Amino acid sequence: MTVEDRTSWRIVEASVTGPHHVRNGLPNQDAHGHREFGPGLLAIAVADGAGSAARADEGSQLAVAAALDTAETMLTGDRPYAGAEWQSFAERYARGTLRRFDDSLRASSSPAEFATTLLSVIVAPPWFVCFSIGDGFLLAERDPGGIHLLVPPPLDREFMGGTVFLTSPERVREQRLELLHDPRLRGLALCTDGLIEGLLNYAQDRGGRACPVAPPETIAYFDYVRDPAHGADGLNRALSSNDFAATSGDDKTVAMVVR
Repeated sequence: MTVEDRTSWRIVEASVTGPHHVRNGLPNQDAHGHREFGPGLLAIAVADGAGSAARADEGSQLAVAAALDTAETMLTGDRPYAGAEWQSFAERYARGTLRRFDDSLRASSSPAEFATTLLSVIVAPPWFVCFSIGDGFLLAERDPGGIHLLVPPPLDREFMGGTVFLTSPERVREQRLELLHDPRLRGLALCTDGLIEGLLNYAQDRGGRACPVAPPETIAYFDYVRDPAHGADGLNRALSSNDFAATSGDDKTVAMVVR
């Protein structure tokens, strides 16, 4: 895979255990993964297991597997090409991912023990399907256009009864499903909520509320992983640095796709 090829993507994923989990002897409860289906066509996902859930690390792994398995099932035949077909595809993808995740928990008497968020993207340029439940966020790089916070984390999430998980009864009502047509998009970064304070800034909206925004300097991460000499090791070192550790005690995971 070469970065110069317009149909090719460079994929770099990194995940580090948060300082809070290290101190308490807990595993990394985030998960990530990707799967490629043909030239320029792939699915990628990150998930963040709930810290209070007994089997959160398993839940996040099951969520990522559900997203990637569903994408593979749906993309093995002819893929949609018209806008209306892509909208139907996105809706079926969201339903299929949740159904597959539920199926993986049928043998469990306590599904809530597997509580997890999920953020997944199907990359099929110029179309992109993004499905999100919880507080993960998605950065996008456009050329021209710079960095955009395509899917922000929920506002005031700490005051709204907690994060919504794939095991929450209100998950469908609170899900985010985005269909984007953008031939100028050249990079994506899927992030779990442990990176909110480390990567995002806040600005006031017209109502005076603090809203998350992606600072322009975030483009440095896209430039870094676009260089074939740089891989997951360097990104892991950055996430493990004292500066990042000081922003949050949570696990930190990012999955980046660039071309």
